[in-house]
Amino acid sequence: MASNDIYLVTGANRGFTPITPIFFSLRASLTEIIGIGLGLTQSLLLRPDTTVIATVRSEATDAKDLTSSPKAEGSKLLIPQLSSDSETSAVELSKTLQTKHNIS
Repeated sequence: MASNDIYLVTGANRGFTPITPIFFSLRASLTEIIGIGLGLTQSLLLRPDTTVIATVRSEATDAKDLTSSPKAEGSKLLIPQLSSDSETSAVELSKTLQTKHNIS
């Protein structure tokens, strides 16, 4: 059985829209500019046999960019909720990962 690397990325759905054109080169289009969390998630998903836990703040968060990301063979994406505003959110996430996905 192949080993499976597991990564947790917070703020993974975040795209980046610059406030002023100074933040990006003239050659880059707005569709090429993405946030660090989203870019890291997409990059990790291209590794074979990798599980990426890509957290979002709420269930209402648009995860379209995450779910449409290409995945390497044996790789999978989990998109749970994790809110830094909640004192119990991390504990709930940990319990969910253990019980539903056998990740400890």
